[in-house]
Amino acid sequence: MDSEIRALYCLEVDGFELQGIPEHKASLWATYDWYLGRGTLSLLGSYSYTGEYSTNAFNRPWDWVPERHRLDTRLTFREATGRWEASLFVDNVLDKTYIRTADMNMRLTGYGSNWPQRVVALYPRYWGLEFTYNMGGAAQ
Repeated sequence: MDSEIRALYCLEVDGFELQGIPEHKASLWATYDWYLGRGTLSLLGSYSYTGEYSTNAFNRPWDWVPERHRLDTRLTFREATGRWEASLFVDNVLDKTYIRTADMNMRLTGYGSNWPQRVVALYPRYWGLEFTYNMGGAAQ
């Protein structure tokens, strides 16, 4: 292929970061159980780290998502017979705002070519209660 034509239609991407894939990512978790007469109480803590990454193969400055650190917790009581369990959980304990993706795709933002920056954030601190009852008898 002629080098002038190649320059018009080909983009050299050697050395570009993979889209949506951070170079570093890690997760740590720990659980501690208390065995009580009526059941087991478990405390779970988890920490995750995701390094920065680009959401586009061309690695433009506006496509980069910054690194993030996240801490989640869960406290669960499991009844001794296995018939029921209840949990209290908190996700994103530190209530940080983290970005999941960023781009300038005119079709997705609805703003056309008028600064179509789009950022999708992960949810803020989130907590809840869960209750499970096994109607068929004890859980296996």
